[in-house]
Order: sequence, then structure tokens, then C-alpha cells
Amino acid sequence: MKAQIMEGAIRFYKCHLEGMGLSPQEFSEADYKRFVTGAPLLEHCLWMLGRMEELLKEEPPGIEKALGWMGFVQGCFAALQCFTVQELRDQSRS
Repeated sequence: MKAQIMEGAIRFYKCHLEGMGLSPQEFSEADYKRFVTGAPLLEHCLWMLGRMEELLKEEPPGIEKALGWMGFVQGCFAALQCFTVQELRDQSRS
């Protein structure tokens, strides 16, 4: 995924999650050690999307990390049935 496409996907996903009334929330150490789903997981995804915007401004290692995070976020969206796999594929290409 090119940086420009990734930036557009980040904006789209942030807008979608904010439109659901969610706020960015970084996981606590305890959250990393338990099962988290639903709104708390989506709020963490929203936090990750904000960090991804910052990562894209860094040198090449930044985009590599952001790509990994994008995979996590899109996996959460698929698991929580926010988007179909086809929609996620299309969003990664447009």
C-alpha cells in the first residue's frame, strides 16, 4: 500500500469510528493481557490510526510499522463485522 493510499484509508477509518461516537484510547498494560472486543477495541484502533498518521511522517521505518498496524486495524474491522473483507480490500487499493 502506498503512503498516499494509506493516508486516505486512515482518514476514512478515523471518520467512520468518530462518527460512531468513539474516542481514541490507548490500551493499558492490563488490556494487552486480556480479551478486548467491541467498542474498547475500536477505540484502541482509533488511537492506533492517530499514531499511524505520525508514523507516516517518519523515515522509511515509519511506513513499515504503519503497514503492520493497518493490518491489525483491518483485521479488527473484519472480526467485528464493521466492513466486509471485499470492502477492506477495496479501501486498500483506492
